[in-house]
Amino acid sequence: MSVSLHRPGHDRVPRAPGPSGFRELAGFFATGVAVISTRDDAGHYYGLTMNAVTSLSLEPPLYLICLDRRSNTLGHMLRSRVFGLSFLRADQGAISDLFAGKGDDKFEGVDFSLGHDGVPLIDGALARMVCAIEQTHPGGDHTIVVGRVRDCDVAGGSPLIFYRGRYLRDGGA
Repeated sequence: MSVSLHRPGHDRVPRAPGPSGFRELAGFFATGVAVISTRDDAGHYYGLTMNAVTSLSLEPPLYLICLDRRSNTLGHMLRSRVFGLSFLRADQGAISDLFAGKGDDKFEGVDFSLGHDGVPLIDGALARMVCAIEQTHPGGDHTIVVGRVRDCDVAGGSPLIFYRGRYLRDGGA
């Protein structure tokens, strides 16, 4: 199902989109790109690319992320009770692509360092933080995870921006 957007001068028929239409609709909101990471007790690292990330509270400092309930990373995160957020730079699209795919060791060949509680964080990212899970909530086919920021660092730079299914480069898709 494709999304029908209202354009001035055209008739509008409101309707709720199906899953593919909803994905297309959500794509009209430009977002930054983050790698979410965690670890297990055996020292293995897990991660995925995500743009369902938002700051939630200043006091206490909270971030909210939303993961598909079928995510392998989610299970490890819920057991470890910690996760990392690495906000990617404009030149880190290859890292985003790597973590968006399936694979056992996504960290192989990627420069990273360990933050608080041994959580892997992507080196060179705009900003990085480790969060302790405070709450989880069901959210349709996803789990909403609220984490309290325990440790962070900021490098700055230009962000990797995702819009309508691709990265923006030089102000255009």
